[in-house]
Amino acid sequence: MERLDYILEKYLNDSCNEQEFHELWQILSEKPELIDQDLQNRLHHKFEQTTPLPNNSLIEGIVKRNRICLEKVVPPPRQKSKIYLLYNFKLMSAAAACLIFFFVYYLSVYKRQHEGTLHETSPILQYTPATQQATLTLNDGRFIQLDSGTTPEISLQGDALLINGKESLQGSILNKQVTISTPRGAYFIVTLPDGSKVHLHAASKISFSSAFQSARTVQLWGEAYFDVTHDPSRKFTVKTDKQSVEVLGTRFNIGAYSNEPTQTTLVEGSVKILTANHKSIILKPGEQAINRNENLMVKNVDSEDYTSWTQGELRFVKEPITILLEKISRWYNIDVEIDENVPTSVTFSGQLFKETPLKDFLYSLQESSKISFELKDNKLTVKTKS
Repeated sequence: MERLDYILEKYLNDSCNEQEFHELWQILSEKPELIDQDLQNRLHHKFEQTTPLPNNSLIEGIVKRNRICLEKVVPPPRQKSKIYLLYNFKLMSAAAACLIFFFVYYLSVYKRQHEGTLHETSPILQYTPATQQATLTLNDGRFIQLDSGTTPEISLQGDALLINGKESLQGSILNKQVTISTPRGAYFIVTLPDGSKVHLHAASKISFSSAFQSARTVQLWGEAYFDVTHDPSRKFTVKTDKQSVEVLGTRFNIGAYSNEPTQTTLVEGSVKILTANHKSIILKPGEQAINRNENLMVKNVDSEDYTSWTQGELRFVKEPITILLEKISRWYNIDVEIDENVPTSVTFSGQLFKETPLKDFLYSLQESSKISFELKDNKLTVKTKS
């Protein structure tokens, strides 16, 4: 393909413009088999001959994984701000994007293998991303560990609680409260008695009454994505400490961790939000309501940025460092301590995939910012670079 050869040549010479860069991206995303035939050979000559390139599967993975980030941040010029992109996308221009598109992953791997600049005082291999695990507990103390190999379907039959059609807890559950919880470093998917599906994020829990069939009400702590079964005769209500959300059938995400503003993001349908001080709004798809100190603010968002975690991908959109590190703490089950000299005004944007080891994530973050990390005994200390 002469056109591909031409654009690749300009790309590798750091001279392609924005339009050419997107054309290159379009060709490779539509015909990934060309990566093996053309791109790997050209990249080989771009780097030191003594250092092996990532294999083809890694290169193809970079293309797929960075597609959303590139499409969002390359086209429009942005105002200057303290925003660092987790994959080193310092997009001051299209030329900078061209330099970074494939190379940042390669360079970060190379540096990790040859320099080891991330300061670690204990093995990092133990810090793995979140896995599927949850506990179902009744308010009388009975509990059961839920199977991570399936999506458990919970049903209520008479005074019995059934999981996947089998009675799992001995004894009556009449007038009992059912709680499903995930620890830090875990997530879970469960189907409620009405058929609604709930994705529970790390360090989160939902609770509902054994009378759920007549009153579809769920209490939420933490974050969850709801795919609610439509039932015009019974509304579905999600309550948090700061608000309640009423629906008939829809898909939406609520982030309600105690130390963060409550965010309600609507994917499909319609929801009504009621605050403790009796303020209310109705959201449309693509809108997000932020509840901060009982004050509601609505803005338009890309809902996938706030629901992609259900597919194993965390996205950060101008995320303050404190909030980002809270999410990392929950995802990897580690404690975080931020030095007082770290500027809290700094924000980050980017992506983190479920299988990414903690060390890889921290290295990318460290290389694209002015902060450094130290890991010791399950504690991550964050400081400014000296």
